[in-house]
Amino acid sequence: MTSRARDGYLTLFYSIVFIALSFGLTFLIVFLYVFVIAIRTRCDQIKTDHVVVLGKELIGNLPDQDYRLRLDRALTISALRAKARIYLLGGITGESTISESKAGQRYLENNDIPTERIYIEEVSRDTLENMKQLKFDALVRDRHITLITNRYHLARASTMAQGFGFVVERCAAEDSFVAAVVTTIHLFTEAFFLHWYLSGRYYAKLMGNQRMLSRIQ
Repeated sequence: MTSRARDGYLTLFYSIVFIALSFGLTFLIVFLYVFVIAIRTRCDQIKTDHVVVLGKELIGNLPDQDYRLRLDRALTISALRAKARIYLLGGITGESTISESKAGQRYLENNDIPTERIYIEEVSRDTLENMKQLKFDALVRDRHITLITNRYHLARASTMAQGFGFVVERCAAEDSFVAAVVTTIHLFTEAFFLHWYLSGRYYAKLMGNQRMLSRIQ
């Protein structure tokens, strides 16, 4: 078992312990945070030309509906900000034969975005890796970014980005929050993963575990 896998299982254990010892209170707090960010985030005051779009697992090598919403939001911003550069993050996942970012690039180019305005990152396979790869990319000299993703994903994605030192302007892919069963499932899932991430971060800082900290900041 790799050190990363061991760290993952360890922090998952602590996350579950924290939830149990608090009788679910820590999870409830995180869930409410995820929910509030999901319903309140707007995207009408863009303050930076560094536009970051998080990838999502493809279906038949094509963006699914949620990913298309993210890309469409980037199209809207690029039309308003002529100097905006779009950073697409995400490697090959699932059964796809091309990366999430490459599929996103093709979508944007098919909608008349010049190739020179698009940067793709094809190594990362999850949100945490997305942010880590972006941090060490020489092209992103400005730490101030506009982060585009779906509403249910905004809280976790922005928290991880902030952990890597970015100043984040959250930008929801959807125009408004729509309550639905699938949305609720997404929110609970995101709250669980965010609670897991925060538990790991606090544990690593408390124990001074530099190996673990190097993966998340």
